[in-house]
Amino acid sequence: MSAIEYGFYGNEMTFSLAPFNATVDNTHILDVYEADIIVGKNTFTNNDITFTAQEQETNITSRSFQAQITINYRGGNYVPDTLLFSELMSDDNTTIVKPYKFRMSQGGVDYDKNVYVTSINANYRNNSVQQITFQLERV
Repeated sequence: MSAIEYGFYGNEMTFSLAPFNATVDNTHILDVYEADIIVGKNTFTNNDITFTAQEQETNITSRSFQAQITINYRGGNYVPDTLLFSELMSDDNTTIVKPYKFRMSQGGVDYDKNVYVTSINANYRNNSVQQITFQLERV
């Protein structure tokens, strides 16, 4: 018999989504089916134009954060599922520009981001929502 005492062994990251003014807690944990975290850096070249071959130098101007997540939809009794379903069905401008708190937790460390939902879609089976896929981008 063996035991894992510490470290990263498998999928130990949890994701939470909460209203912007709320304190993130266990009621905000998402039932994640699949998640992709994408961090990109915007760059520009720092070289003068010459007619000789040279190594290109790059400067970083900014960094972007995106999370593309598919969750198993659990229904209206779960806060993050209700938030996402409201985003999916809303025609209200207030909801469209509503920010959220997004937390990624792994190994006892929390990574918090203020985000917008920038795209969302639902997968229906037998007339009910099975999964919701959404994209978050940093505020």
